[in-house]
Amino acid sequence: MASINEAFELARLGNQRQATEILRHEFEKLQSPGRRIDLCEWIADCFEKLQEYTQAGNWYEMAGELILAQMGASTPAAVVNAFHEYERALDCYERGDEVEDVERCDQILTTLRQSFASS
Repeated sequence: MASINEAFELARLGNQRQATEILRHEFEKLQSPGRRIDLCEWIADCFEKLQEYTQAGNWYEMAGELILAQMGASTPAAVVNAFHEYERALDCYERGDEVEDVERCDQILTTLRQSFASS
C-alpha cells in the first residue's frame, strides 16, 4: 500500500493525480481530525495544480468543516482558521466558474464573519 511519504514524493515530482489518489485513500483511514485537515489541504493543493478547481474547492471546504467540528464553531480561533479554508474554496470555485458553489461558499463566509464579529 502506498504511503503518505510516497504521495509527497509523487507530488514533488509533479504527479499530482497519483498523489491525490493515495491521499484520498489515506484520508479515509485516518481518525485524527488534525491529520485529516492537513490531508484535505494537501489534496486540495494537488487538485489546484491539476486545475480541477471544483475538486480543490470541495476539499478546502471539507477542511473548514473539520476545523469547525474539531474546535467548536463558536471559538474565535476555529472561525478564523475555517474562514481561511472557505476563502481558499471560494477562490477555487470562482476560478472554476462554479456559480452555485460560489454562492454557497460566500454565504458560509458571511456567516463566519458574523460569528466572529459577535464573539
